[in-house]
Amino acid sequence: MWSANRTDKKGQTLPRDEGFVGVQFASWLDRTPLWCLFVLVFLIGATVRIGVLTVSKREYIEYLKTDVEARNIALSLARTGNFADPFGVPTGETAHLEPVAPFLTSLIYRIWGITDRAEFVRGIVCALFSALTCGLTVLFGIEIGLGRLVSLCGGTIAVLAPHGTQFRVDISQLGGCLGTALFICAVLVMLQAVKYGPSPLRLTVCGVLSGLTILTYAALLAPLAVFMASAAVPFKRNPLRLPLRSVIVLIFSTSLVVLPWSVRNLLVFKQWVTVRSNFGLEFRIAQNDFPDPWQIHPDYNEETRELIRRVGEPAAYAAFGKDGRQWVRGHPIEFVKRTLRRVVHFWIPTGWPPRYVASFVVALCAFYGFLLLVIQKHPAAFIIGMLWLAYPAVYYLLESLPRYQQPIAFSLYLMASVPIPRLLTSIPVRRD
Repeated sequence: MWSANRTDKKGQTLPRDEGFVGVQFASWLDRTPLWCLFVLVFLIGATVRIGVLTVSKREYIEYLKTDVEARNIALSLARTGNFADPFGVPTGETAHLEPVAPFLTSLIYRIWGITDRAEFVRGIVCALFSALTCGLTVLFGIEIGLGRLVSLCGGTIAVLAPHGTQFRVDISQLGGCLGTALFICAVLVMLQAVKYGPSPLRLTVCGVLSGLTILTYAALLAPLAVFMASAAVPFKRNPLRLPLRSVIVLIFSTSLVVLPWSVRNLLVFKQWVTVRSNFGLEFRIAQNDFPDPWQIHPDYNEETRELIRRVGEPAAYAAFGKDGRQWVRGHPIEFVKRTLRRVVHFWIPTGWPPRYVASFVVALCAFYGFLLLVIQKHPAAFIIGMLWLAYPAVYYLLESLPRYQQPIAFSLYLMASVPIPRLLTSIPVRRD
């Protein structure tokens, strides 16, 4: 998409040394194999994250312990083999969270014990998966046609994770780190199926990766579903277009991966829960007039925990969801105001002032880069646009926390990098 060459007013290509700052770098980019760029960014990301984790070991061990619900489920799995008790006291079987991250964490506890060393190992695992996402960002950008320079810049910004609480989340939230990596891999394989043909192997691999993504970070179900549905629509310039039969194979293979967990929930709770059961609870927390909206959360409220023990988790959460809907019907204007605030807070996470400024700058540059792609009718605009529409929609209805942006932060970094080649080509080379 982006060329390292400049053009004069007549559209004639000028030599590289007449306007491009970084001729040798551009030449190196052209010559370097893609796998080398991936490995380079991955190694830098891993070094930065593991280095910070090691230097601030005590701080991050304590922070890792604040991931209470996932940790409690992992402890239950390690001690009893039951996926249960996410709130630190017995409340019974649970589908409060996706199963993959707590299961992997329970394996760490079984090997290293319930110790600070195990928490440090968990931090290392998070660091490696988030570093993998940095490398995959480069491959994703190249695959959707953004070019090597833009893609490498996007991966480099991902290494720094400058906005919101992104860097801390990258070293502590296993579900988000692994889910993001699986999601990018699934979409990459889907794009490969579009580019090189939808072979049964590619479709099956894409479906399996999509299923694992959903079981790791359920909110990514929405963009995956939108991508698969879009692939079946025969409109012009569809960069995801696949034959209907291929889309059916994708959906079927994805469903096969998710199905065992859903059947487990049906057997345990006597009602269908596809992945997670807690939407009703989270919706009620966001829609109420309480001084502290989190006061009804089972982490803090014994009455809520007792309700879960008595009627079961899905039924209890469904009751909270009903209360939330009643509140919305009684406060429609306030609901709209809160939703708009949550939209802003999702895209520009608040927090420590320098991080808030960085969040604003990243969002502003990302939206500008996306606008450039839209104006050029670049196929990447469709893919990023669908991702940005589908993923955050559920969080506009819930209490928006900075860590919720983690799974699509890579796309912001890529879009924020789109204007960089234009900026570089506008800087004249100084001649001695």
